[in-house]
Amino acid sequence: MFNKASLSTRRRSPLIKTIFARRSNAARRQLVSISLALLLGVILPTTGLISFPVSANNSAQTLPFSQDWTNTGLITANDNWSAVPGIEGFLGQDITTTTGVDPQTLLGTSSVAVDLDVIANQTNPNTLATGGVAEFHSTLQAAPASTNPVIALNGSGTADAPYVLLHLNTAGQSNINVAYNVRDLDCSIDNAVQPVALQLRVGSTGNFTNVPAGFVADATTGQSLCTAVTPVSVVLPAAANNQPLLQVRIITTNAVGNDEWVGIDDISVTGDGVVTPTDPTGVGLANPNSVLPGQSTLLTVTVTPGANPDSTGLAVTADLTSIGGVAAQTFFDDATNGDAAAGDNVFSYLATVVVGTTPGGKTLPFSITDAELRDGSGSISLTVQAPPPPSDHVVISQVYGGGGNGGATYQNDYVELYNPSPNTFNLTGWSVQYAAAAGSGWQQCLDAGCSSAW
Repeated sequence: MFNKASLSTRRRSPLIKTIFARRSNAARRQLVSISLALLLGVILPTTGLISFPVSANNSAQTLPFSQDWTNTGLITANDNWSAVPGIEGFLGQDITTTTGVDPQTLLGTSSVAVDLDVIANQTNPNTLATGGVAEFHSTLQAAPASTNPVIALNGSGTADAPYVLLHLNTAGQSNINVAYNVRDLDCSIDNAVQPVALQLRVGSTGNFTNVPAGFVADATTGQSLCTAVTPVSVVLPAAANNQPLLQVRIITTNAVGNDEWVGIDDISVTGDGVVTPTDPTGVGLANPNSVLPGQSTLLTVTVTPGANPDSTGLAVTADLTSIGGVAAQTFFDDATNGDAAAGDNVFSYLATVVVGTTPGGKTLPFSITDAELRDGSGSISLTVQAPPPPSDHVVISQVYGGGGNGGATYQNDYVELYNPSPNTFNLTGWSVQYAAAAGSGWQQCLDAGCSSAW
């Protein structure tokens, strides 16, 4: 059998491909030297400079997105992904230089200038000597899998961490679900541990983030077995939501011993539909909601934060000019200025209605803003009462007319006058008059003898 831990030939010419048959990793430097010598001594003199064309279509694909590889016309030449919307394959050269590495720990990309890779139009995973990413029109699996085309990964001395990369546009989408089937394509006697990991990053630069729920510890079965199909279906973290470019990669590594081909099939990426950002809203209240000029009322705005994303940095102001306040009065959610509790999204301000405020219903507009540059608005209703008329007269506070009667509490009748004002009143000439029930006129009781006369 061939040793699948060999160097990749990169499929640049039949001569190079023949030279780079399956070799052990230990032969890597020797093979490179031989191949360079052949390139310089054989190929360059006869053909001139060599061009290694590569092509890809890395436009971000909107959801739902799927690819099951049944259209074998998408890939017709090595290293050419231009007809495959939103998917590319890579060798992952020198992402690691050790065999048997857990792909979950490899979060970077290759620094090699030409890393794009696909071996086109293959039919036999058992005999394909080169590692990397390959397109199989058919496999040696039992029907119907044998006629089920697929893209597959295989580690090697050059394909240190081969992977397929999806370019996705998740704008307006949430709960992004990535699903695919991992197929054991290798029916040979090889029996490697072939782990497969799922990773993502937002944008096209920086490290990837591993998604533990998508990890398959070993996607292959025993010697001469190639029936295993491992389904993977994972909802990505919230960071994947609503992104103009989300990159998702499915990656394996160069195994210890002879690597096995692992198919990545029936790719499906879906979302939960449109994610519409919502503005913060609020309900205003005055307690009490009816006051006299000079009195205070607790004004509150209970805020519902905006969503998608959630509001941060909430702030509330209100126009209190109609009750003698300022045009942009800050409300507080920090247990000060009348606020009952900090951080509960109830913003408060203890306001005093200025003396002289015109009576009647008042509408106090408020505004809500958040750090996401969204806003909301509403109003607080308050009634300002008319003040009572000024106290410029004496009033009768109490009257008792049962004095002297049988069982009466008091012996005498009386009238009590009360002065509610700060003014002094002259009662000269004032009198209290009464009439008997059977009498025909009023009798007068003056200050000096009122009580005794009754």
